[in-house]
Amino acid sequence: MKVILSIILLGLGVTNICFGQLDPLYAQYMFNQLTFNPACAGSEEKIIAGLTIKKNRSVSGLTPEIKSFTIHAPFLARRIGLGLNFSEVKTGFLKNIEANFSYSYKILFSRGILSLGLLGGIIQRSVNNSEVVVKHQDDPDIITLNNFTEIIPDAGVGAYFQKENYYLGLAIRHIIPVVALFPDDPLGKHLHFYLNGGYKYAISSQIRCANSFLVKNSLITTWQADFTHHFIFLESFWLGGSYRTVNSVSLQSGIKFNGIFNRLKQDIKLGYAFDIYTTNMKPSHEIMLLLDLEIHKNPKKIRKQKVQFSPFFI
Repeated sequence: MKVILSIILLGLGVTNICFGQLDPLYAQYMFNQLTFNPACAGSEEKIIAGLTIKKNRSVSGLTPEIKSFTIHAPFLARRIGLGLNFSEVKTGFLKNIEANFSYSYKILFSRGILSLGLLGGIIQRSVNNSEVVVKHQDDPDIITLNNFTEIIPDAGVGAYFQKENYYLGLAIRHIIPVVALFPDDPLGKHLHFYLNGGYKYAISSQIRCANSFLVKNSLITTWQADFTHHFIFLESFWLGGSYRTVNSVSLQSGIKFNGIFNRLKQDIKLGYAFDIYTTNMKPSHEIMLLLDLEIHKNPKKIRKQKVQFSPFFI
């Protein structure tokens, strides 16, 4: 089977959406920090599970899909954190599936908590030529590529500092390179660098503001940055938006539900993001579901730090 790679990549705009940055890009990244920074594992005194689904549609009619599931929690008097992350990115005939394990170790300071993290896992990348439609068999730019599936190792490191009203993180992903199958192969993996942070403040007794940013880069792309601002009302729902320097703006909203299940002290957060692109991508929809289960037996040594961190401060 032959693949018109250049036409499909142009039609999908994947150089900006899925595979150009290679790792999935989420508008609600403040809820998905474990996807890029292993030091975030166990950052709260809670068991946290999150699911994010994002769908894009290009002018070519093809639909890139991104799915992610994360779960993490603190252990051993909150000195360490453990987490799992699963993600799938599918665009046309290309698909990446990642599964990784995160470990973090926490160092206590008088002004906050510093976490150092390690990540290890696997990446399964595959090509399915049955999903390719070739319109011009004599096109000189056609590349011959057979169906294939392979599994390769993945690794990363990270650092994370958190205090009561702000946080700052730095991470490096995909330390083990993935060899490209052909020039400009979007399934090739390169080093990724992430810098993110957030800050909260109150403007009244019922309204708070949360600002966050995420700067990212890989060895084959230019720097990209997301800047996000949200208004949080009554600790229960939020409205806001973000700007991505390369190609999009995002409108976001969400709501928090408390104590839905009896005998469990939990929060459920439901978030939605509507992204508008300046490229040939049509607007995308992103849905996020987050479940927090509080751990009742909190170690006193940690509680003295008074660091009750939440990636979204609610």
